[in-house]
Amino acid sequence: MPNTSLGLLVFTTASGMQSVLRSIITSSISPTDISIVYSVFTILHVLSGSLAGPLYSGTFSAGMKLGGVWLGLPFLVGGGLALLALGGIVLVREKEAYEPLIDDGFDS
Repeated sequence: MPNTSLGLLVFTTASGMQSVLRSIITSSISPTDISIVYSVFTILHVLSGSLAGPLYSGTFSAGMKLGGVWLGLPFLVGGGLALLALGGIVLVREKEAYEPLIDDGFDS
């Protein structure tokens, strides 16, 4: 039972990940690019959800055929994909200063 509780705790920490990522991305881009970035983000979210089912099903089937410790193959693949996503998140940097959307004629 303790392993199940720990696994459930770790699993539920990811429930707000999409909102956190949107917040990080929003703070890192110019206001003129928000709609484009949100569109790309949503498309990638839908595509990843569509691909995850068959990917995990296939890795689970392969793990069942191999047996033993390979039953955890879907979790190994999921961990690898999470590390790949972490690499992408680490590359996002906050832009220091944005150009003004409207030139008011004043130099600061």
